[in-house]
Amino acid sequence: MNFSSRKSFHAALQKRGLDCNYPTFVKIENGDFFPSAQLISQMAKALPANWSEELVKSYARTQFPDYGYLFPSERPARTSKPPPHAKSPTGGSARELTKRQVAILSRSIAHYHLFLMLTMARRPLPRKDVERKFKRASFDKILDDFQDGRILIENENTLQLQTTEWKFPSSSDDSGLAKTYRQFDEWDLQFGEQFGFETLLQKMMIRRISPRYLSLIQKQLEVCLDLVRTSDELESKHNESLVQVRVQLKSGVLPG
Repeated sequence: MNFSSRKSFHAALQKRGLDCNYPTFVKIENGDFFPSAQLISQMAKALPANWSEELVKSYARTQFPDYGYLFPSERPARTSKPPPHAKSPTGGSARELTKRQVAILSRSIAHYHLFLMLTMARRPLPRKDVERKFKRASFDKILDDFQDGRILIENENTLQLQTTEWKFPSSSDDSGLAKTYRQFDEWDLQFGEQFGFETLLQKMMIRRISPRYLSLIQKQLEVCLDLVRTSDELESKHNESLVQVRVQLKSGVLPG
């Protein structure tokens, strides 16, 4: 299917049963509007079989990110992120942990590290594979805590979080949470050591610089972190590597 313009493509789809006006179609293509399942079904029926299957799989992956491995793509992987302003019928936002759930994660470093490990998983993990990474005596207790707190699901000897899209509640008005998050920061530093991550780069530098370069250095570091945040592929099966990045830039004054 070759078309000279987006408008001609939309017209062809309309002739094949698409019930969607052109302005809405443009918003969908630009990522400003999330289509309904009915619209996707109409589009799929109007497209060739291989295109329609890919469209339906892509939509299903968006709707069920925790089960993306069930809808593999036949097309080459590409880096893609939905626009932050895109609308979704399900909200599309991460689920916020309750304070009780945060308290459960803070019970031990093993609780917290297991949570991080499972958030990185692309599919349910066999219990025996996860159990090898933790002490047996504490592992069963952690699973009980997670299930009691509605954090984890154990099904047929596999483990997965209720969702991989979690976010932590704000600590701006809660000194207790702020203290807990400082503890998490310390445990974050030990995560790579716990699971045997290889150190690829480690640098420390103290030097005097011109003040006009300070903001430039800060912006370049932020660009680097943005690159890390957007470096996963659309198809999770291609995201084989795990990285842990910690950047700390401090500025101060000394005599001399």
